Amino acid sequence: MRSPPLILYGPRVLPLRLLACLLLPLCLTACTAPEVEPDLGSPRTAAQVPALVQAASPEADPGDVNPAALVARLDDPDPAVRLFAIGSLQRLTDRRFGYRWYREPADQREAVDAWKAWAAGPGPQGRP
Repeated sequence: MRSPPLILYGPRVLPLRLLACLLLPLCLTACTAPEVEPDLGSPRTAAQVPALVQAASPEADPGDVNPAALVARLDDPDPAVRLFAIGSLQRLTDRRFGYRWYREPADQREAVDAWKAWAAGPGPQGRP
């Protein structure tokens, strides 16, 4: 006995196609990545990088920026965090103190110490 041929059209197939068209967008929205809150204290790079970008944005209030927290990220083992940390510090100060994000943190001791001395200065207006 032969099975009936597969019919991809007709009155029975239309509701299935309609159901598939309605469910597909719902399935795709469930596959999005969760939002990450910017947080410099987070161990996750995905949370630190947006916080570093926000710190140097033109909309950021200079009083809300913690220079010591930015400088602390220069020792991070993740090169992406170091890249955004020095980028934020450079946008805020127009200085680098010889720091290179792609070098290992141990090789950057002199530059990081210069940044730490800068961060320990008298305040945003009085820093060198």
